[in-house]
Amino acid sequence: MRLENISNDINAIYFCPNVNHEFSQVTEFIEKTVKAFNIRMQIIQADWTNGVATFLQNLGDTNAQECQFIIGCRKSDGKSDSFKAIDSGKVANFTFARIHPILNWNYGDVWNFIRVFGLDYCSLYDLGYTSLGGKNDTDVNPYLEKNSDGTYCPAYTLENWNHERAGRNKNPI
Repeated sequence: MRLENISNDINAIYFCPNVNHEFSQVTEFIEKTVKAFNIRMQIIQADWTNGVATFLQNLGDTNAQECQFIIGCRKSDGKSDSFKAIDSGKVANFTFARIHPILNWNYGDVWNFIRVFGLDYCSLYDLGYTSLGGKNDTDVNPYLEKNSDGTYCPAYTLENWNHERAGRNKNPI
């Protein structure tokens, strides 16, 4: 789905702890999305906590106090079960709002939304990946294996949503 005539610039930050561990397909999808939606993307090579601190320090005291982050995490994500739809966050001396619009969605809700509206998504999901991290901690989901020839069904065909993160079983380097 292409949204035409988007006139407002969108600002986004991509926190990427190690670009060497990124899948090329993820990078390509991000670049395609940035271009299609006229997004001003800032890449910060750090995890969330360190990246937010760096970003807010660079903004300065006045602008940082009005900062709000829209985050695509869900309660089923690790460490997200205590979040609220709108939370306050604090890193270093900065407070900010954390907005979680899909917090109460499940795996099926996400795929239903993507498919009903014909939205683009990263090609790795068609290869059997159901949860994306880096190359060092992500593999195809074993529950989507078609047969022993090494092919996998697309992510949206996963029947038991409790197995969404089954491919995230590698130890990070």
